[in-house]
Amino acid sequence: MFGPWSDHEVVLEALEEVGAKYGMRKVGSLAYPTSTLESSWMPHPVPAIYHSDAMKPFREWLTPPHLEVLGSMGGSFYSEDIKDYYMDPVEVGYGPLIDASRDFIGRQGLERAAATPRRKKVTLVWNHQDLMSVIHDSLYADPPARFINFPLATYSTFHIDDVQKQGRHVGIAQFSGFSANAREFISLSVVDLEHAEVGTELTLLWGEARMPRPTVEKNSLREVRVTVAPAPYFEKVIKQPGARVRSALAGAT
Repeated sequence: MFGPWSDHEVVLEALEEVGAKYGMRKVGSLAYPTSTLESSWMPHPVPAIYHSDAMKPFREWLTPPHLEVLGSMGGSFYSEDIKDYYMDPVEVGYGPLIDASRDFIGRQGLERAAATPRRKKVTLVWNHQDLMSVIHDSLYADPPARFINFPLATYSTFHIDDVQKQGRHVGIAQFSGFSANAREFISLSVVDLEHAEVGTELTLLWGEARMPRPTVEKNSLREVRVTVAPAPYFEKVIKQPGARVRSALAGAT
């Protein structure tokens, strides 16, 4: 929600008053980013600007405070080719926003991506036993597993974890964290179409072994069994309460 700062107190008070009957309450900035896990919004895909001569003028224009310069990269996935870290707008869910009736830069590329999809956005649900093993090993193993922060485990701007099937790379996972609504630890991911069916069992590599940074402690990779689930993960929860809240707010005004 955006609006004049001078109105923020009035709007906030109205939200708190009306929202109370629906169980709406303040939960703080730590919980806020976990909403992306359930809505399946990919907040920080790696910008596709680092590889081509066509984007060189833009890279030269950037300054240190820009996210494309300042942002860090982390996670278990490692490749010498920066293009392997990219995700296209269609596979992250922006396909319905493409207006085919207009002409714009990149239209042909988006049309090709929509016509010949390679991957699909899914939710990955972590195996409980493997999650507990990673937490244990982050404290007591030598070398330790990478520490898992709660409620959101992502620790870099552009976080890319390796998703595999029988040791073969089949996708990448971005945000990972705990959903208080589902009581599950989940990851947002794009995987090859052949492995995107709900119920498919895959493996997520957790840790960071080949891109050591001062902010990341010494660690070793851990295999985590994950199961493919729909994205959004809570489609009914997202759509139905939203309509009721909008109706309630309309009545309050």
